[in-house]
Amino acid sequence: MPKRIPPGPLDNEMPPVLADSAALALTRAGALAGEKLERVFRRLGCHVRDYAVLELLAATDPGPIYDGPARLFGVRIGMAQSRLRKRIGLSPAALSRLLREMETAGFINLGFGRDGRERFVELKPLGKERLTPCREALRASEEEIFEGIDADRREQLRETCLQLPPLGGRDRREEWWLRRG
Repeated sequence: MPKRIPPGPLDNEMPPVLADSAALALTRAGALAGEKLERVFRRLGCHVRDYAVLELLAATDPGPIYDGPARLFGVRIGMAQSRLRKRIGLSPAALSRLLREMETAGFINLGFGRDGRERFVELKPLGKERLTPCREALRASEEEIFEGIDADRREQLRETCLQLPPLGGRDRREEWWLRRG
């Protein structure tokens, strides 16, 4: 039998078989955190999945100092859609739908690479602007979600979750935050 952690607020409401299941506890925690984050991000005019794509694109953005010269010489700044798909783990169809929605919202540009075949995704100024309030909202939400849990236990939980193996032969660890709430 697993070592019991000190009782939480719902332990008295659950039968022991449910309270002792790590998988059920993780499922419940994920659902609660996901609902909270989706509500917060919706107030900012986006979704958790949008924020994740914006962060991935921002990591490839060299900043305005390189943007002008790069465009002058025909260098695309952004990420190939195929690379983005591999980083996120969505099917091509699901990613295409997501990117079209984000383009309509004004967060990204969709275009083609030099060969005219590869789709290319670029972060637009509105997408960049959206990152700061989203980052702040994420930090504030995490404080609320993990209220009363010390930093060491939070870090341990994060590391444990990142170590979970892929299910069904495909790595789906990054897909949970892309589902629409």
